[in-house]
Amino acid sequence: MGICGQMIEGDCGGGPGDAIVVHPVIRQEGKTMGPVLAGQFEFGTKTGLCLTRDPDGEFKMLVFTGVSSPKSAKGMIYSAADIVVADPAKLNRLVLEGGFPHHLAVAMGDVREEARMLCEYLGVRYISPDA
Repeated sequence: MGICGQMIEGDCGGGPGDAIVVHPVIRQEGKTMGPVLAGQFEFGTKTGLCLTRDPDGEFKMLVFTGVSSPKSAKGMIYSAADIVVADPAKLNRLVLEGGFPHHLAVAMGDVREEARMLCEYLGVRYISPDA
């Protein structure tokens, strides 16, 4: 049994795609999610993206990069990516001061420039510790 319910072990040598799990969270109408891939997915550069709205209705997006590797992986089975960022204190300050939720999207690769251009086009405030 894994932490996410029934688990079928994958043989990936502790690398990307560590296991297939049936997620126990019942979302709607008594349905179970899954199976889902849990693990680090793939190592390398990642971009974190978090879109939220201020109380006045203005959208803002937090965008940052980091790198995941076998060295940064925590070895846990979960749907997440452990990444090392350049300035974790600055990122944490931006999250707390900006009121960003703790859930975010992770893109495989560096898509900061594309996210910046999209924000500019849509009128969304772009926030990044990397800038």
